[in-house]
Amino acid sequence: MAKEKSSIRKIAYLSTSKCNSKCVMCNIHAKKPTKDLTPKQLKKILSDPLFKNVKVIGVSGGEPSLHKNWKEIYNTLCSSLPNLKAIGLTTNCVNSRKSIDIIQYYYNQSKKRNIKLSLYISLDGVGEIHDQVRGIKGNFKSAMNVIDWLKYSKINFTCACTVSKINVLNLEELRKFCDKNKINIRYRLASKINRLYNNDSQTYHQLSKEEKKFLINFLLEEIHRQKRSLLQKITYIVNKKKMKKEKIYQHIISILKGNKRTSPCPHSLQEAICLSNNGNLMYCSVASKIIGNCLKNSAKNIYLLNLSHLRELKGEKCKDCSHDIIK
Repeated sequence: MAKEKSSIRKIAYLSTSKCNSKCVMCNIHAKKPTKDLTPKQLKKILSDPLFKNVKVIGVSGGEPSLHKNWKEIYNTLCSSLPNLKAIGLTTNCVNSRKSIDIIQYYYNQSKKRNIKLSLYISLDGVGEIHDQVRGIKGNFKSAMNVIDWLKYSKINFTCACTVSKINVLNLEELRKFCDKNKINIRYRLASKINRLYNNDSQTYHQLSKEEKKFLINFLLEEIHRQKRSLLQKITYIVNKKKMKKEKIYQHIISILKGNKRTSPCPHSLQEAICLSNNGNLMYCSVASKIIGNCLKNSAKNIYLLNLSHLRELKGEKCKDCSHDIIK
């Protein structure tokens, strides 16, 4: 029986399909961009009952700073979601000026509205390794320009490293670099994701036996590093972020060992939904098909009338999903 009351608490909002990276693990840059929602269209969509209890929204892309109305989009998200408590923003920093502009605006406005802001900066290696993964010469330098500005401005952020065949054996170098520069970093595994059109890029996702072993040991060391000193142990117990990071790493380790998913994600639990830049709705961004367009039909009706597809995903895809979105 379909749920009548909306339990959606989080939206993964893919604000634009435009991207200025050419990442080896993603082909979105090779596709013709689809038309982005206008602020007016987004407001109409978010007025649907499906979204009335949303507390968290993650804004990504493509590259969010390439949406021509990114300021208005931010304001629309805040004004249209009355229960909004937190916003996440991910940027690749290919254009450091654009990234700083959008971060500064999100930071200032979130502070005024008492909304928690989580910033994620893509960092996949040191120097040429990062540039190679991102497919853009000079991207490491532009990313460091943004990181240095964030540190100078005392704005909290996390670097996100997507691990693939290109950079897996260079993770020790990246860890040392981040330790030296006091940069908080989180590692995630490159995955096949429908919306990124990367099924034909599987060579970058398929780690060798030796590479998997290296990554497992690396992640185990990351977990142990958080628990070493007594002070760290005490901090760790009360720090939910560190606890969640361990949970994510344990999940990735399980997948690398050939086991099933260790933790459900909010999408499979009917607590999260994916909204694309043109109004398409998906149960998740990894394996879900497009279940409808919110400009044409009610988001709640689309969600409830396609639950058979969600059950199909749970039965066939979820158990082997390596994506790091976990409950």
